[in-house]
Amino acid sequence: MKAMSENGTVRAMWTDAELDDALSALHKETEPPSADVRATLMLACRETPPKPRRRYTWAAATAAVAALTAGVLTIPGAPSAAAEALDSAAAHVLAEPDPRPGPGQFFYTSTRESAMASSMTSTGKPLSLLEESMTQLWVPAIRAEEWFVRSGQTGARKWLVGNEDLARREGDGGLLDPRVSRERVQRGLCGDFPDQRELGGTPDDGKPCGERYGHWEAPTPRFLADLPRDPDALYERLSKDAKGRGADVLRLASGVLRAAETSADLRAAVYRALVKLPGLDVTDNAANLDGRRGTALGLTEGDLRDEVIVDTASGRYIGRRSVLVKPGTGYWAGLQPGTVVEFTAVTLGVADKAGTPPAN
Repeated sequence: MKAMSENGTVRAMWTDAELDDALSALHKETEPPSADVRATLMLACRETPPKPRRRYTWAAATAAVAALTAGVLTIPGAPSAAAEALDSAAAHVLAEPDPRPGPGQFFYTSTRESAMASSMTSTGKPLSLLEESMTQLWVPAIRAEEWFVRSGQTGARKWLVGNEDLARREGDGGLLDPRVSRERVQRGLCGDFPDQRELGGTPDDGKPCGERYGHWEAPTPRFLADLPRDPDALYERLSKDAKGRGADVLRLASGVLRAAETSADLRAAVYRALVKLPGLDVTDNAANLDGRRGTALGLTEGDLRDEVIVDTASGRYIGRRSVLVKPGTGYWAGLQPGTVVEFTAVTLGVADKAGTPPAN
């Protein structure tokens, strides 16, 4: 497996099991980076598909953005409200399809993430905070040409449990490690960066750029073209690949929705396929994610509600978030229901130049 390290370097990684074992021995309070940031970087790394996502954040890796707290509001008649919201989003996507890059232009994806990192002081007091990170990816219209990725922390931070003074006085358990704040910039043909090393490999290794297939969370044009446009067939494929887990259906669907190369007809099909997800309801009809408002549609599993957020007026996918729905215990100690413990805000566009975001 290949991934981007905390300082932005693409490097060889262990398997998920090996990584979990090593981290358990190193620091029992922390776990690997969230699925959304990994997925954006996998567009460049061609990492193999991850196992079902973890709930916690690796404090020594890219953590993330501004804290949000939001009450979880379940709208009466939620299933029908969810269907109405998704159908509206699908209709708007088809009416105003995303712009496509021309020669010399780039697909642009900006992923701004805020995810909770947790630790303890030397005296056993819990610490939890959110720190912001940003990953920007430029993929040329001709994929075999040079890709460009910039990643790193922005410096934005909000404490959820504890504070800076307590962490400095009694130890931060690695939460404030300055090494994770370095910005990294990399370039590589077809997303193959110069310092990328092989370990284990993937089915796409060694193939010409146009023959690579990818997967749900790092889709290539071939993968996207093979997905059904019929909502029933697409939902069946999603459910099968997610092994029937609702939260994983949302995760896999989000991988396609946040891919800049996804066509308008496929985005609409994904929205209409999600209507079929049992238990999906409208949890916030005015969700604010990174300054953009949309409709949050979510599922609850255990302590968390997983949500996708869509601007139904434009059909744009805004991102994902996870909200604590019970009083926090253990890893969540000290947190109140309604606390947003992770979110990922996604912006898509077309850029004229690698390294420069679109004007609009």
